[in-house]
Amino acid sequence: MTKCNSLPASTESRLLSKVEKDLETGCWIFTGSRLPSGYGILWNGVRPTGAHRISFQLYKGEIPAGKEIDHICNNRSCVNPAHLQAISHKENIHKSSTLMGVNARKSHCKRGHPLNGENLHVTPLGARQCRECMRMHARNAKARKRDARNRN
Repeated sequence: MTKCNSLPASTESRLLSKVEKDLETGCWIFTGSRLPSGYGILWNGVRPTGAHRISFQLYKGEIPAGKEIDHICNNRSCVNPAHLQAISHKENIHKSSTLMGVNARKSHCKRGHPLNGENLHVTPLGARQCRECMRMHARNAKARKRDARNRN
């Protein structure tokens, strides 16, 4: 396997000393320090770094620019290089089980309109909105305002 030259020589032995192999799943569970989110943390010679990122660098080489390391097994504490892949942020969000990931995978709005092409509006914060529903909401708001004026 290709080794990453930017890590200290002792990194691999330190990583492997904090690993328990799960024979059922094939995951290498990192037993060292972990973040509350479940990701393992290991010193890379400069700063604390995700243990999965260090494992990727040790066994697969440098992480390509603009890529994130994804756990194919969906286990954040896994550092098995066979379970790690470099993907784009967009791909990582789409695979995520978070609310953002769930919404990113939606192909239609809650009223059944397609969320693509001319019917898709992306806000500056990245939220996806249905243009047809936005128009319907604006029409209803305008009608309520008009009705309120006519009652007075």
